[in-house]
Amino acid sequence: MLTLTLNHALYYKYSTLNPQQFSVKHYLFHPKLILNKVVTLFWCVKRVKPKKISVLQMSNLNFPAYGLRTPLTKGFPTNGKKIILRVLLISIAGKARQTTAPKRNDNRNSAAPNTRVEDERSPQNDQMDQRQNRQNVHAQSHNGPSAMDLSSQTAPLNDSIKNLKYKYIELQETHKKESKKLEEQLAQLKTEFNFQTITLQNVEKERQELIEANKQIKEHNTAEKDKIYGEALSFRKKLQTSQSDLSRMELQYQRINTERQKFQTENGSLKEESQIEDVHATYSTFDLDAHKARIGELQLVIKELRSQVQIAETRQQQEEHLRMRAMEDCSELVRANVGLKTELEDVQRRLRKVLIDEFEQREEKLRHKQEKIKDVEIAREEVSRLKDDLTMLKISTDAKDNKIYELLSKNKSVEALDTQRVLEDRIIDLENRIRIGEGEVIQLGQDKSLLIDDVAELRNSTEINSNKVKTLVREKQELQVELAKYQREMSARKEFSSMLQNLEASGENYLGLMRNMKCFIKGDTEIDNQNTESSNR
Repeated sequence: MLTLTLNHALYYKYSTLNPQQFSVKHYLFHPKLILNKVVTLFWCVKRVKPKKISVLQMSNLNFPAYGLRTPLTKGFPTNGKKIILRVLLISIAGKARQTTAPKRNDNRNSAAPNTRVEDERSPQNDQMDQRQNRQNVHAQSHNGPSAMDLSSQTAPLNDSIKNLKYKYIELQETHKKESKKLEEQLAQLKTEFNFQTITLQNVEKERQELIEANKQIKEHNTAEKDKIYGEALSFRKKLQTSQSDLSRMELQYQRINTERQKFQTENGSLKEESQIEDVHATYSTFDLDAHKARIGELQLVIKELRSQVQIAETRQQQEEHLRMRAMEDCSELVRANVGLKTELEDVQRRLRKVLIDEFEQREEKLRHKQEKIKDVEIAREEVSRLKDDLTMLKISTDAKDNKIYELLSKNKSVEALDTQRVLEDRIIDLENRIRIGEGEVIQLGQDKSLLIDDVAELRNSTEINSNKVKTLVREKQELQVELAKYQREMSARKEFSSMLQNLEASGENYLGLMRNMKCFIKGDTEIDNQNTESSNR
C-alpha cells in the first residue's frame, strides 16, 4: 500500500508538467520514482538489527545534512543503517534533479554560470575530501573498530558517487560542445539569411531604378515622337500647298498659252484677209471714202490687236515671273527639306547614342544581377545541404511548379512575339503603300519602327527582370520556411538529446545504487553472522 501511494503521489506531482516534458518514459524512468522503487525493495529486505551510529560517523558519509530531518514517508523506519540509505538516496535524487532541470535558451547567460559552477565545485570537492579524511582519522582514533567498519562499508558508495560526479561533469562538457556547434551553425544560417535579405533588397532597388529609367525613356521617346510627328505634318502641309500652287500655276500657264495661240491664229487670218482685200481693191474700182473707212476700221482692229498682243506679252511675263517664283519656292522648300533631313539625322544619331549607352548600362546591371544571383544560388546550395529527405519532395513539387510557370511565361512571350510580328508586317505593308507617293516620309516611318522595336525590347527586358524578382522573392520565402523548420527540428533534437541524457543518467544511477546496495547488504549479513558466532561462543 505504501509503495502504491508513493507511486500515485509522484505520478500526480509530475503529471502537472507540460505534455511535451511528461510521458510514460518519465513515469517509468524518472529518478525519483526509481529511488522510490529502490527504497521499497530495501524496506522489503530481511530486517537487520539496528546499530548505533554517532554524528561523526554520519558526517563521514559526505551526504547533505538537509536529508536527515524529514523521512520519506510516515511509516518508514528511521533507525540505523536505514537512515544512511535514505540520506544517500536523497543526495542522488538531488543530483538527478539538477540533471533533469530545464535548460535556458539564452546562450550568453547560460555559459557564464556553468563555468562559475564548475570553478566553484573544484575547490569545494577538495575541501570536502580533506574534511572527510580528517573525520575518518578522528573517528578511527575515537571509535576504533566500529568506525573502521563503517568507513569500509561506505567506501564503495563514496567511489560510486565520485564516479557519478565525474560522469555528470563529462556529460556537461559534451553538452556544452554540442550546444556551441549548434550555436555556430545557427549563426552561420543567420548570416546567410541576412546576406540573402540584403541581396534581395538590392535587387528590388535596382528593379525600381530600371522601372524609373524605363519610364523616363518612354516619356523622352513620346516627346521626341510628338515633335517628329508635328514636323512631319508641317512638311506635309507645306508640300501640299506647294503642289497645289504648282498645279494652279501650270493651269494658268496652259490657259495663257492657249489664248496666245488663238491670238496668233486670229492675227494671221486678219493679215491674210487684209492682203486679199488689198489685192481685191487694186483690181476693183477704187473708192476713197470706202477705202478711208476701211483704213479707219483696220487701224482700230490693229490697235485692238496690239493691245491684245501687249496683254498676252504681259501675261507671258507674269507667267514667267510666277514660274520663277515657283522655282524659287521649290528650291527654298528643297533646301528646308535638306536641312530638316540633316537635323533628323543628327537627332537619330543622338537617340542611337543614348540608346546604346542605356543598353550598355542595362547589360552591366544585368551582369551584376547575374553575379548576385549566382551568389544567392551558392548560398542556397549550402543551405540545401542541411535539408532532410522530407524536404526533397517539396523541392521537387516546387521545381515542377516553377517549370510550369516558366512554360506559361514562355508561351505568353511567344504569343506576344507573334502579335508583334503581325503588327510589324502590317506596318511594313503600310510603309510600302506610303513609299509610292511619299518617298521622303518613309525614312521617318523607318525610324519610328526602330523606336517601337527598342521600346518592345525594353518592355520584354522589364518583364524578364520582374519575373526574376518574383522567383527570388519566392526563393526567399522558401528559405524562411526551411529555416523555421530547421529551427524546430533542432529544438526537437535538443529535447530528445536531453531526454536521452537524463535516461542514461537515471539508468546509470539505478545500476550503481543496486550494486552499492548489494555490497551493503552483503556487508551487513557478514557482520550479523560474526555477531551470532561470537554470541554462540
